[in-house]
Amino acid sequence: MAVGNMDEAYRAVKLIRNPGVWANMASVCVKTRRLDVAEHCLGNMGHARAARAVREAKEKEKVRSQERKIIGVTAIQNAVYKSSTSFEFRIRFTSDECLDRTSLKEPRREKEADAQIAAVALHLGHVEDAHKLYVACDRWDLANRLLQSCGDWSRALEVAGKHDRVHLRTTHHSFARHLEFLGDLDGAIKAYEEAGTHRHEVPRLLVEAGQIEELEAYVAAKQDKELTQWWAKYCESHGNLDKALECYHWSGDVLSQVRIHCFQGELAAARALVDATGDRAAAFHVARQLEARGDVPGAIRYFTRAESVSRAARLAQRNGMDAELLSLAAAGTRALALTSARYFEEKGAYDSAVLLYQKGGNLNRAIDLCFKGQLFDSLRTIADNLKEDADPALLARCADFFMEHEQYEKAVHLLIAGKSFEQAIDLCASHDVVITESMADGMTPPKAEGGESGGFRSALIRRIAECCEAQGSFHLACKKFTQANERARAMEALLKSGDTEKIIFFANVSRQRELYVLAANYLQSLDWHADGEVMKAIVQFYTKAGAVESLAAFYDSCAIIEIDEYRDYEKALGAMRESLKYASKSRAAARDALVADHTARIALVEQFVQARKLVAEDPKQTVALCNRLLEQLPATAAESECVVRAGDVYALLIELYYSRNDYPTAFQLLERMRERGIVLAPFLEQAMVVEIHQAVGVEMRDTEPDEDFREEELDEDVIEDEE
Repeated sequence: MAVGNMDEAYRAVKLIRNPGVWANMASVCVKTRRLDVAEHCLGNMGHARAARAVREAKEKEKVRSQERKIIGVTAIQNAVYKSSTSFEFRIRFTSDECLDRTSLKEPRREKEADAQIAAVALHLGHVEDAHKLYVACDRWDLANRLLQSCGDWSRALEVAGKHDRVHLRTTHHSFARHLEFLGDLDGAIKAYEEAGTHRHEVPRLLVEAGQIEELEAYVAAKQDKELTQWWAKYCESHGNLDKALECYHWSGDVLSQVRIHCFQGELAAARALVDATGDRAAAFHVARQLEARGDVPGAIRYFTRAESVSRAARLAQRNGMDAELLSLAAAGTRALALTSARYFEEKGAYDSAVLLYQKGGNLNRAIDLCFKGQLFDSLRTIADNLKEDADPALLARCADFFMEHEQYEKAVHLLIAGKSFEQAIDLCASHDVVITESMADGMTPPKAEGGESGGFRSALIRRIAECCEAQGSFHLACKKFTQANERARAMEALLKSGDTEKIIFFANVSRQRELYVLAANYLQSLDWHADGEVMKAIVQFYTKAGAVESLAAFYDSCAIIEIDEYRDYEKALGAMRESLKYASKSRAAARDALVADHTARIALVEQFVQARKLVAEDPKQTVALCNRLLEQLPATAAESECVVRAGDVYALLIELYYSRNDYPTAFQLLERMRERGIVLAPFLEQAMVVEIHQAVGVEMRDTEPDEDFREEELDEDVIEDEE
């Protein structure tokens, strides 16, 4: 044994029956950590409990070894995607959790061999060796418990503070119990505070010791809510209600304050406290007090504040407070709503019963009462809140009821909810029920998968659109015609609305030749000359539609407007050239004649534009060009039929001679204008005409054609204003 050869020592003493020898050998086994030999030593000593503990520890170790292998494999599989640090932690954590916690006398629950040897040492009475073994295997929890068992509290607290902090508060509590047993109350109080159990243990300790004054001083010094509340209950139990009320107030215990106020008959103070704090438990207590005193409205109010709606509703029902019962039942549970609904039904208050039956989910009964009481609005509300999976027969029944009482709009809504779209459309058409956008969308069936029932859907949407168009809802009709894939009719409906912006947008989105032409034709009816964007849209639409004839006609009308309204032949010439360009692209049979006509008209306008440009540089050439134009223009044709107005040609010549003070020639031209029936006012200034007459000594006629023209123009303006 001295040289550490335990096997030889065991063979030397195995026949010896002296317990002392075996005890010494067991002690050596503790020092050499030979648990297997220690088992035989303990058996020969007759120490049955220790030997059994060692044997079970060995068997348990085998089982734990197998468990560790299984746990290790599982942990590896679970941690395969984790980092190495997490992997090692999970292996260690899982293995540790599967091992049982140990006790001082049962080494089979220890996972370390040193801890098992320490248990043997304890059985042999070697306390210090056991402590060293626990420290060596880092079992500080067992070392802490060992020191506590030995009464070495200073070392136990030191171990708990440095190495076993998870049991620090438990150690302080055990130390406090030890000091309390020894009678050291001050030390026990301090230890209880360190353990965090002073709120329960210190009052118990001081009350058991009869130190009530010290307890009151302790509570006052600590300023702790839980301690103060405990002291308040103590004072209340001994009849000191004022002190208890003060402590309850400091600790914020509203219920206890209200309870004391009610006990003292100070109900007003209790109600004020509940109103100020909103405490539910306190409100319930006040409500019960008010109920006991017969103050039903007050009790209902405070039951409601306590969110005890069912109790408040029962109280209201017993006392016939129907208005309060209705509001409470509407805010309560479904069961409460149904119970209250039956109460209102028995009283004949069908409107309230319908509302509560609806909240309780009994729609059939609610609808029956609507029929019975002819509650149209309530029935409409129920129908609006029905889900898509509602019974169609129920909806049809409601719709028939509305139709019988000529409530057609409500009937339409119910038919829509019941998917009776055709009947709903017929009802809208026959009884002038205005179709709103939400109604139209509700009557639009969803697209079936695989294109099934596509024809029925389109026909139904077309009927909706036609009905909307007949009612003047052109935008909605446009939307529905579009959904029915009838864009031409959609555009026609939109044109009736006169919404230029949407017409342009719809034409651009549709990208159909027919719609481009329709939109452009509509835009021409507007004041497109004053709006460049509209004019641009007209050209764009005709171009996209390939309508060269329409485009040529549009540019031709542009030229006419420039001549008639602005006398701007330069711009008119540009428009006429554009008209000729598109007319030449026409495939019509009369294209050649149309091109020839455009060419001839352009030649006349070019000649007049050239004459205007030469007024300052070559007046003679201007006169020659104008005379040639007058010869080419038919004398009998109306001014509006000639591309170049004869009045403009005469006006150019008269202004030229007037500027050169050749009044006789100017007067002759005036007379020629009158002979051709040309009104002077649109082409010449009145002052210039008067001056020419005065220069040649001819008086102005009493009734000049220009005067007649001005009167006619004035009459037209008046007519336009009246329109």
